[in-house]
Amino acid sequence: MFSCKARGFCPSCHAKRLEEWGEWMREALLLDVPHRQVVFTMPKMLRVFFKFKRKLLGELCRCAVPALLLYFQAAAGRPLEPGIVSVIQTFGDRINLHPHLHFMVTEGGVDEAGVFHRLSSFDDGRFS
Repeated sequence: MFSCKARGFCPSCHAKRLEEWGEWMREALLLDVPHRQVVFTMPKMLRVFFKFKRKLLGELCRCAVPALLLYFQAAAGRPLEPGIVSVIQTFGDRINLHPHLHFMVTEGGVDEAGVFHRLSSFDDGRFS
C-alpha cells in the first residue's frame, strides 16, 4: 500500500533495487581484485552547461576514461587496461547543480597478454 510501485522515489523500493544491483555487480561483473573509487568533479563555472545540455554528461564520461588510462600507464610504466564501472550522478538542482562521475576502478589492469598487474601504489594526488 505504501510502495511507489518501483518508480524509484520511495526508500523501500530504491533500497531493494540498490541491493539487487550491488549483488549482480559483485557476482557477475567485478573481478576478484581490489577496487578503488575515483570521483571526477566539475568546476562550478562549467556546471551550468550540463544543466541545459545533459548529453554533455556522456561526453564527460568519455573524456574521463582516457584520463584514467593515462594514469595507469604512467603509474605502471606500460599500458594497462583497468576494469572500470562508471556512474553519472547529478546532485542538486537550479542554483546548486553538481554533476560528477563516480568510477569503481580496479587497482591495476591487464596487459597485452591478458595478465593482471596490481599497481604497487595508487597515488590519488596525481588526479588533482
